[in-house]
Amino acid sequence: MLMILFHFLFKPLVIFFVLLMLVKVTGKKSLSQITYFDYISGITIGAIAGAASIDKHTDLIKGIIVLMIWIFIPMIMSYIEYRSFSFERKTVGEPLFLIKNGVVATYNLKKAKYSINDLLMQLRKKDVFDLTEVEFAILEVDGTVSVLKKAPYSKVTPQDLNINPPYKGLTLSLIINGIIVDSNLHLAEKDKAWLEEEIKKNNITNIEDVLYAGYTSVGKLELVTKNTSNTAT
Repeated sequence: MLMILFHFLFKPLVIFFVLLMLVKVTGKKSLSQITYFDYISGITIGAIAGAASIDKHTDLIKGIIVLMIWIFIPMIMSYIEYRSFSFERKTVGEPLFLIKNGVVATYNLKKAKYSINDLLMQLRKKDVFDLTEVEFAILEVDGTVSVLKKAPYSKVTPQDLNINPPYKGLTLSLIINGIIVDSNLHLAEKDKAWLEEEIKKNNITNIEDVLYAGYTSVGKLELVTKNTSNTAT
């Protein structure tokens, strides 16, 4: 019985927490930033973790050691890449121009294994439905495509119109799904009594009825209840 608990409960829990700690050490990275090397490492680490969790013939300590090796390899690679730009270009790659000065770079399309349909699809994801509107399209090393439109098709900004829009800072979430976020309430230099009083001004008696409450940089309390929404000053 103890052996069964060890193999099917204790080992998976140990591997999970070891992975959690090791991943925290590597730092945060969004899925869009993951390179091919990170992807391969992730698959390998997952396979090792799975084997170390359920395989009776895999020693737990040896499994953890191998996991640590595969976690620290990408960290070492990242450090070397940070110190050496040439090494980074060889291991991670470099951006490719798919469109340059309004002209499709067919050689780079072939190099990136991109068809014209692939390019058009990526442009549509950037809200570009006409190839002739693009000045530059760059395939980044993480697989995303960055797009710069030609000047006549670029969006007009307030600066282009000599307009100075009012400052809009960060909105602090004070209540989420009926629960007060104490840390943000402290950042806003407010207390629970003030928050309850402001909510009462909007005919809300119970904090649990508030789906969201945000405190803006100009001192407004934005309230969204579970049935209706309104804004309080």
